[in-house]
Amino acid sequence: METIKVMPWGKGQGDYVLINREDLTDKHVLYEDYQLRIAEEVERARQEAESKAQAEAEAKAQAEAEAERQVKAPTKDVIIERLKAANIDHDPKANKADLLALLPPDQQV
Repeated sequence: METIKVMPWGKGQGDYVLINREDLTDKHVLYEDYQLRIAEEVERARQEAESKAQAEAEAKAQAEAEAERQVKAPTKDVIIERLKAANIDHDPKANKADLLALLPPDQQV
């Protein structure tokens, strides 16, 4: 007679219960199936945590790069002087980002 491992249905039965294969019903949960499902859930949670950590690291790196770019960017007055020197039409009342976009890339830093 072949026995199989199923999940326990009462306290104190341990990690699994051995039953005869012919006694298996749809009420039983195979121990190996349960362990596989748990392992898959743990792996899925690990992958989600890893993806979240990666996304957070990328967002932090982008924020740091943007902050560094802002520090290196010339002031609005400097941008206006560069635009005038390059004879580029501009609205002095425009915001700094719009004025900076008018400059050639090599003059934006």
